[in-house]
Amino acid sequence: MFYALQTEKSSPHINDLLRCFQLHPYQQGEAMEFFYVLLDSLETSLKKSPLKNLIRDHYTWTFENYLECTYCKGSTSRQENVYAFSLDIEGTSSIEAAFLHYFEPEVLDGDNCFFCQHCCGRRKTFKGVRVVQLPYIATIGIKRFVFNLEDMKTEKLYHKVVFHEIIDMNQFISTGKIYSDDDTEEFSDTPAAMERREQQKRRFLLNGPYVYELYCIVAHQGRVDAGNYSAFIKCLRTKRWLQFDTMVSLATPQLILSTLGGTNQDPSAVCLYYRQLGESPQHNKIPISI
Repeated sequence: MFYALQTEKSSPHINDLLRCFQLHPYQQGEAMEFFYVLLDSLETSLKKSPLKNLIRDHYTWTFENYLECTYCKGSTSRQENVYAFSLDIEGTSSIEAAFLHYFEPEVLDGDNCFFCQHCCGRRKTFKGVRVVQLPYIATIGIKRFVFNLEDMKTEKLYHKVVFHEIIDMNQFISTGKIYSDDDTEEFSDTPAAMERREQQKRRFLLNGPYVYELYCIVAHQGRVDAGNYSAFIKCLRTKRWLQFDTMVSLATPQLILSTLGGTNQDPSAVCLYYRQLGESPQHNKIPISI
C-alpha cells in the first residue's frame, strides 16, 4: 500500500491496512491516535532489523518534568520521551503562543505548597516542563477537539491558528520560544517566494542546527461527528505542495493557508510535521536493499 501511495495518483485500497491494525472502516478516530498506532506497529516490525532504532532516532522528543523550590532553589525532575507534542490551542492564535503557554510553570502555593526534600519544609514551588532533546522529525499535534465540561460533549475549535513553513528552534530548549518570519507570501510557490525561504533558512542556520521546515500537514474538514481527513505534503524536489485526498493533486497556496483555520468550512490543521534541515540520523545506516 505504501508503494502505491508513492507511485499512483489514485487512492489505493486500504483493506489490508485496516485488517493489520484491526480497524473498522466506519469507526471514527483522531489522526494522532492512528499516528501512534502506526509508529508502534512499525517499531514492533523493525525490532529484529538493522533499523530497529529508526523511529526512536527520528521522532523522539525528550522532556523533563520538574519541581523547583523557590526558597532553596533545589529541584527534583524526571525525564519522559514522546514521539509527538500535542498543543492546547484554546485561547491562542499561533503555535508559538501555545508553546509559551505550555512551558509557563505552574506556581504551587498556599494549600498546594510542596514539601521540599532539600530544605525540609513546605515551600512555594514551581512545577513545569523543560525540553531536553529535539527530534529530527518534529511532530506537533494541534488539539482542535476538546471536551466541554458544561455541555459534557466534545467540540471542535475552528479558530485560526498560525504556523509557519520555516521555524528556528535554537532557543527552544532554553526558553521554550520558536522564531519565524511573518511572510505575506507564506506557502507561495513563486520563484521569488521560494528564494526568500532559502535565504531565511541560511539566516536561521547561523543561530544553530535546530532549524525546521514544514513538509506535511494533516487537516480535518467537517464537524466532530462527521468529517474527512486529508494530507498536504511538500514535494522535496519541486518544493510545491500536493494534496492527498481521494486523488493526488497540486495544492494552491490559498488552500494551504486555509488549513490555519478560521471557519467551519476550512480543512483545519490537526497535525504538523517539521523536518530538521540536514541529513537524517539514519541517512548512512539504511541498507540499499530496503
